[in-house]
Amino acid sequence: MPETPSDPKRMEPAEADLPVLQKDLEAAKAGQKLSPPFHVCPPSPGDLANFAAMRIYMAGRLGGSPPESELHQTHITNPDGTVGPPSGHPFVSSQVFAGYHRYTNIPAPVLAIYASQHDYGSCKTEDQTQTSDKAFEANNLQQIHDFEQGLPTARVVRISGANHYIFISNHSEVLKRIQDFLTGMP
Repeated sequence: MPETPSDPKRMEPAEADLPVLQKDLEAAKAGQKLSPPFHVCPPSPGDLANFAAMRIYMAGRLGGSPPESELHQTHITNPDGTVGPPSGHPFVSSQVFAGYHRYTNIPAPVLAIYASQHDYGSCKTEDQTQTSDKAFEANNLQQIHDFEQGLPTARVVRISGANHYIFISNHSEVLKRIQDFLTGMP
């Protein structure tokens, strides 16, 4: 007999997500913003004037320009053309950081490039460095470790001093690692 939405086996994973959803819902009702998982320098009103200005702001933070199309995909456009809040629901982000489920085994060659010892820029205090950055780095190292354990045949590369947009912040090294990986393919 096929599973139905009311089947207890299907409800258990959703039930596990309820505390996180409840926390996000309460925060949203109270008008609170959820804290990002690590400290970021917020853009100024001028940076949010339009997507071109936002791209310049991001380029200054990343050492290169992210595709403007990504900014359109990840942020709401306000009626006046200014850059609005992120378009994703906070619940989605919280679930990404809360963990994952393994759904498949990947038999193909894999190159995983991670930023390790992230570069967060210069707009944080020492106190913020001691708390949020250390917590984020610990989480990042755990994710790298879990990936290596879950997929031991993968080639895992750690690049220090990079940021989330590693293909921008460390462009040359990423290209070199990809070329090395492809050269070593059978």
